[in-house]
Amino acid sequence: MKNQARMHSKSGFDPFTSSYDGVAHFPETPTALAVRCHHDKLEIMAPYGLNDLFEMKVEPTPFYQQGSKFHSIYIDRIQTKKWKDFWENLSIEL
Repeated sequence: MKNQARMHSKSGFDPFTSSYDGVAHFPETPTALAVRCHHDKLEIMAPYGLNDLFEMKVEPTPFYQQGSKFHSIYIDRIQTKKWKDFWENLSIEL
């Protein structure tokens, strides 16, 4: 786990304006997700929805799309995480 309050500086973004903004800057759509327990209920923050997670689809979030200066971070993560080794039915957009 990483200190999300400092990830903007590691990735080269301006400071995030909120936790929602921080989650929206995660590299992949199915990982751009946060859950908290509030008043004994789970609250889900998913800026790009949950479909990609449930459909086993990995796509870059808008900040990491092909052609952006951050796309290489997305590619490095895909190669390093080796998710296809664990989930062979996973679909990964490069």
